[in-house]
Amino acid sequence: MRVWKSCSLLSIITFLFCGAPAKGAEFTFKIINVDFPSFHADLFGCGAAGLNDAGVIVGGCNDRSQNSNLRAYLFDGSKFTEIRLNSTKTSSNQTPIGSSQKKLSFRPQSIYQNAPFLGGVEEMERRLRPKDPKVRNLPNPQDVNNHGNITGSFFDGSRIRGFLKRRGTDLAVSVPGSDLTEATGINDLNQVVGDFRDSNGRFHSFVFENGVYRSIDVPFTTIPDSGASGINNLGKTVGCYLVCSRGFLFDLRNSVFTLIDVPGAIVTQPSDINDHGNVVGIYFDGQVLRGFFYDGTGFTTIDAPGAFSTIVSGINNAGEIVGSYQVQNAAGEFDNFAFIAVPQP
Repeated sequence: MRVWKSCSLLSIITFLFCGAPAKGAEFTFKIINVDFPSFHADLFGCGAAGLNDAGVIVGGCNDRSQNSNLRAYLFDGSKFTEIRLNSTKTSSNQTPIGSSQKKLSFRPQSIYQNAPFLGGVEEMERRLRPKDPKVRNLPNPQDVNNHGNITGSFFDGSRIRGFLKRRGTDLAVSVPGSDLTEATGINDLNQVVGDFRDSNGRFHSFVFENGVYRSIDVPFTTIPDSGASGINNLGKTVGCYLVCSRGFLFDLRNSVFTLIDVPGAIVTQPSDINDHGNVVGIYFDGQVLRGFFYDGTGFTTIDAPGAFSTIVSGINNAGEIVGSYQVQNAAGEFDNFAFIAVPQP
């Protein structure tokens, strides 16, 4: 693997998106060379997970100097800051969370696994679990809102839980009765979405707001397992269901579901939605992972130049997109690179 270290923060590639139906859109791709100069970290396998309207980005990398444990970062366009969780505050907030919850009723559903080609829940748990058993609470950030509040997941020593980092306080997001909770998206109202696994091993989407959890179950399938991934300021939520092979959009205001499926794709996984209703995500065409952009009328494919696969994770109201792409190096191995794609006028 190539070591992700560079004195230059951004390098630029311009290309044209292509897709079906044809909706070409020109973007400038900027590779994000993640580094923490004060730590001289040996980082590799980086990705960008989410961004806000100011272009502040959150993501993570593996760190060779820390036994390849995940290293979380925030990038404001000029400097990187490491994201850490305060284990004391996270732990102390568990009692208020549990005592303020409404009871959730669980329906029998099939197990949600994130899609086979992404490694499934087992791979996700492996990545979040620190290599050193003494290490706890390494965050895996997924999104950041316009107030600078961050959400994501972490391993607390026994299970994966979500977190909400706001105003210097680290609040654990853990659905009562669940053995796994992932927080994946946040809006400016501090509504958090994600997925959780219930006591029967079945996955559901959820919305968390002001200490209350709401379970979301997709209605138009006999196996409505699901995982929410993004939410905008209008309460529109995107995610996937059916072993995360099909996409959905859910409007919290009127409880209406809409299908999101890339034509001809084997797998469609929406990841985020902005206030204009533009949705981004990934799809699998039978050979490679590719990104997509959906404006409500048609899909545009997003392929990073020379990439083996492209993952699009987030979009803001300016239409800027973040994610990661994978390339094969001379040794036949794969390197992952974080990016931000900026639309051209």
